[in-house]
Amino acid sequence: MDFIGHVGYLYLMKKTSLGYFDAKSLGTVFLPKNPEPLQLFEHVLDLLFKFKEFKMTMAKKVKQTICLQEIESMIQSHDTSTHNPSNSPTQGFIFFNPKTAKN
Repeated sequence: MDFIGHVGYLYLMKKTSLGYFDAKSLGTVFLPKNPEPLQLFEHVLDLLFKFKEFKMTMAKKVKQTICLQEIESMIQSHDTSTHNPSNSPTQGFIFFNPKTAKN
């Protein structure tokens, strides 16, 4: 989203296989200065809510992908530690020193 004064432009950016971004205009948004253009503002609100829905959907997909990668990483680290005995944790010992009781 790019605003210049009261008028803004909403773009969808897509990274191409060549490494640059291709921009597609989704629409023009504006902030009304007075009540007359409020009827036209309905289109702007629809566009902004669609943009919000898109961002929320993308955030959910990103979180799911990150979660799956973390699970895969845990599985791989567990598999390598069970197959390699040198990576297995050693048992630690806890020592309690008795203190003399003061009478």
